[in-house]
Amino acid sequence: PSPEEILEQAQSIHEFRAALLKLKPEHRAVLVMRYYLGYDDKTSAAKTQLPLSTIKWRLRAARKSLKELLQ
Repeated sequence: PSPEEILEQAQSIHEFRAALLKLKPEHRAVLVMRYYLGYDDKTSAAKTQLPLSTIKWRLRAARKSLKELLQ
């Protein structure tokens, strides 16, 4: 990759991390469990001792908030 591409990638990563930190902690947690740890919804529910419906709702809300922050 060119130096410009490396810089763009680094900026994108920085922007993503900054947006992730702006999320509510419970929203950030479900995103981390899904995309970084690879947990499915049932595993996330078991780990957090929350109902499956709560995990699904938080994941949906987290994705929406993150999308808004990155636009």
